[in-house]
Amino acid sequence: MAVALFDRDMRYLAVTRRWLTEYGLDGQNLTGRSHDEVLPDLSARWKDAHRRALGGEAVQTAVDRFDRADGSTWWVRWDLRPWYDEAGGVGGVVLVTENVTAVKRAEESLRVGQGVTERPQADEELRESIALRRHAEESLRLREESLRAILDAATDAIISIDDTGAIHQVNAATVRLFGYSPAELLWRNVSALMPSPYREEHDGYIARYLRTGEKRVIGIGREVVARRKDGTTFPIELSMREAAGPPRRFIGFVRDITDRKELEARFLRAQRLESIGTLASGIAHDLNNVLTPVLVAVKLLLRDRPGLDRTALLETAQASIERGAGMIRQLLTFGGGMTGERVPVAVGELVREVKGLLDHALPKTIAFTLAVADPLWPVVGDPTQLSQVLVNLCVNGRDAMPAGGALAIRVENRTLDPERAARHPGARPGRYVHVAVSDTGTGMTPEVQARIFDPFFTTKPFGQGTGLGLATAQGIVKSHDGFVGVYSEPGRGTRFSVFLPAAGQPTNAAPPAAPPTEHTGGGRLVLVVDDEAAMRTVARAALEGAGYRVATADGGEAALGWFGRHRGEAAAVVLDMMMPGVDGPAVIGRLRASDPTVPILAVSGLRPTGRAADTLTVERVAFLPKPYSDDELLIALTALLGAAPSSQT
Repeated sequence: MAVALFDRDMRYLAVTRRWLTEYGLDGQNLTGRSHDEVLPDLSARWKDAHRRALGGEAVQTAVDRFDRADGSTWWVRWDLRPWYDEAGGVGGVVLVTENVTAVKRAEESLRVGQGVTERPQADEELRESIALRRHAEESLRLREESLRAILDAATDAIISIDDTGAIHQVNAATVRLFGYSPAELLWRNVSALMPSPYREEHDGYIARYLRTGEKRVIGIGREVVARRKDGTTFPIELSMREAAGPPRRFIGFVRDITDRKELEARFLRAQRLESIGTLASGIAHDLNNVLTPVLVAVKLLLRDRPGLDRTALLETAQASIERGAGMIRQLLTFGGGMTGERVPVAVGELVREVKGLLDHALPKTIAFTLAVADPLWPVVGDPTQLSQVLVNLCVNGRDAMPAGGALAIRVENRTLDPERAARHPGARPGRYVHVAVSDTGTGMTPEVQARIFDPFFTTKPFGQGTGLGLATAQGIVKSHDGFVGVYSEPGRGTRFSVFLPAAGQPTNAAPPAAPPTEHTGGGRLVLVVDDEAAMRTVARAALEGAGYRVATADGGEAALGWFGRHRGEAAAVVLDMMMPGVDGPAVIGRLRASDPTVPILAVSGLRPTGRAADTLTVERVAFLPKPYSDDELLIALTALLGAAPSSQT
């Protein structure tokens, strides 16, 4: 077969060697030349097919006849179909031709030989035609073997299915990727290669396409999760196309993107840490403002001077400590949070948290306002990544106002009809939560706007910006099936508009506060394990004040030794997760081996990840983040114990 790749204007991009020899073009460079110029006698026949292919249609002919200039007749079977660029649009066409002149001559010879048997040469012609037919069949067999070799050489899995989802054909990469044998895959429904909810989502896409014919429904580059024969799951990029029929069938191209997703996660983490570095000076300034009132209040209370308002000093210290704890919690959530988990997100509350973080970092010359139109529709997404989008946009606005100005965030529900959605590339009609970030800064020229989402593009001086902030923001929003718009004029500021698809009914920003609860220990014994003496002291004071008896251990080894001597006596264990030597996860594992029922309240100043996070899934193990108040400790312990307290002994 001869193959040629063309752009949308039917200019050559590339050809195979067979194309050059088949059409007498040996030694010529066709790149950039028009098909009309190179083969004018052939091109006219394909113009209508070219137009149809640019519309997304695959065009085939059984056999086409051409009378060549030298008087000979040439028969060809050809196939013209679109190829797609990275954005999903038709970039041009691929033309595949096969010279079947020998086959047509064989068929003609058979027809003549069967219809005019009285001719003396009929038997000879019949023998010749049979030989030609066998030669044609052998050519077809070799073509099929070559096609199979090409498919099996592909690194992506290629799967052919019918309109019911049944698998008809796979290549070698499919077998390697999913762990099934070819026999196990044939006639299996392709949905079995996906876990829920991706299975139902895929079935819905196919059903919608069969109902509406909307090509972008099945499209290219959808990121979903697949499942191997052994039950393990992995991320894939799935592209589907309807093959030329009949019968009606689809071709799926599956690419394992595990390595790419890991690199993306590292990139997002690095960019998030870069943002934290940008905010660090403001955070450090406010942390010093938090610590100063605490230090002064404590020193004054220790001196116990006459006339001191002890209550006021203690309340000031408490408020400062709570403010500092909130700042640290926000930084940990933003900088060290786990990414990749998609959960329902209350966007209004998320934006309020981000504003609380940025309030410490923006200069006082910038007026920072927030308007949230509650109630908002929820979205499904990764809270840490969405926080990063907002921080990146706000920092970009801050940098555009070196002399000060106004930065505003507005959040509201928006419904896009088809006409309005068509104004934004990649947008679909429907319900969105719209987050607008506006500044009164220097603004941008159209030339700069055209490049702001390019990775590493920046207008800042060398060393003051990597050019990754806006590219990261756009990538995150796209991964959430949303889109980002921008409007700016030089000297009149900039407005970024983030549209996130809604996933349910409106929700209020904050749940009602829980009623206060009495916490009585009833004489029950609690083991407090922490390598910090100060933490053991305050935990003991809080628990004994509520009627608990308290034993303490300064590390994992001491805790295990105490537990071995007092088996069955502890009603619960309050356990620090990060300790030298035997750490919290190791203690939990060994305690569970000796007493599977003892309640454990794990505490840590960092969000547990990896092995530590796995231990929190064990029954009757709860987590309490540091810093915590006495009320928070007692509430968590009461919830963990559950049962009514026993009488004090």
